Amino acid sequence: MKPHVRLPDHALFTIPNSITVLRMFMTLAACALFVSHRLEIVGVLLLATAVVLDGLDGWFARRLFQCSKLGTFMDPLADKVNAAVLFGIIAVKMDSPAIWLLFGIVVFRDLVVTALRCVYLARLGAPIPADHLGKIKTFFQGATGIAIVAYGVVVRGDFGFSRHPVIGVLAVIVVLSVVSGARFLRLRPASVRGNRDRSGMRSNDKCVSVGEKGDPVVAKGAARQQRGLSPTRTDPL
Repeated sequence: MKPHVRLPDHALFTIPNSITVLRMFMTLAACALFVSHRLEIVGVLLLATAVVLDGLDGWFARRLFQCSKLGTFMDPLADKVNAAVLFGIIAVKMDSPAIWLLFGIVVFRDLVVTALRCVYLARLGAPIPADHLGKIKTFFQGATGIAIVAYGVVVRGDFGFSRHPVIGVLAVIVVLSVVSGARFLRLRPASVRGNRDRSGMRSNDKCVSVGEKGDPVVAKGAARQQRGLSPTRTDPL
């Protein structure tokens, strides 16, 4: 398996980052269409495309050796914007107090986690990537959210179906959100910094940083060098 590569901080305009920005623009454009009550089917297509593209930015980052701090921070942010728009549409269309409550819990959790990511980024100089439970939650809410919106707009016309299945789905998302959010809240900057220092830029020995001449260097050796130890010999990959 090829190791991941961490690009220098100034590497902003990469293919993965461009895909992430495109996802955010598509999500906001879909939101504007639903707010204006025009071309809602086009809005559904935009949201579905944004959900599908969610897996491509990370895949390109690993495949093209274009991991970056900006991408690690922006990808979860784009996921949260997409989820807020999807379930905001559902809440407005179905107008149920229970759905509004569950939607509010999810949004509040995402705001808290995003704020903490910003704090950790400022204190550590590197963002914290999402864990496995957070990725499961993101996939589940993206798949179910677009399924509900597509069914409500394309099949039923104006969300003319029972609220109970939607409330059940949102309840599952709330549980996943609260549990993954609690795991994130348990992180401490010192422990995160220690994990990051022991493995380079990420808690993964396969992570690779980029040397001064642009050659990938195994991050474990770079981390040893930062601590004043003699790094093991690493050849360009």
